[in-house]
Amino acid sequence: MPVDERESIALPNSTDEELFIDLLAAHGVIRPPPWGKICLATLTDKQLLTLCRFSSRDIEEISELLQLPSDFQTISRYGLSRHKGLFLLCIFLAASKLLDTFSILLRYPKLVIGEGINWMIEYLFKDWDFLFQDFSSGQLTPDRLSLFARKI
Repeated sequence: MPVDERESIALPNSTDEELFIDLLAAHGVIRPPPWGKICLATLTDKQLLTLCRFSSRDIEEISELLQLPSDFQTISRYGLSRHKGLFLLCIFLAASKLLDTFSILLRYPKLVIGEGINWMIEYLFKDWDFLFQDFSSGQLTPDRLSLFARKI
């Protein structure tokens, strides 16, 4: 095939980022999960710390401490586990400007990521709003806030 014919080939509905990810996958550099099927257990702690600043153990512990339900559904009825929901929220808090990139790397539609983040925020404010407003009860001491800041 002549070079100019190869240059004119374009895949419909593919962004440059998706094409780049597909190219990396085709050459064995990465192995992206199927769309919407990321398994947190397959990510190393180093990868998790890079993406969301927490290890798998941290995500499990925080999910339990916040008493998140084991599974939940977004407004468009997409099901997520509490670990995935917290993971998506932490990714958003760590680097919200990279949401498009995370959508492509994690193989989740931006809609699902956004709805998962919104669900988590609504849940946290519904059940834990006192932690976001109460600076006089002693629950949020400077030591605890410093520990929280170091963790995130």
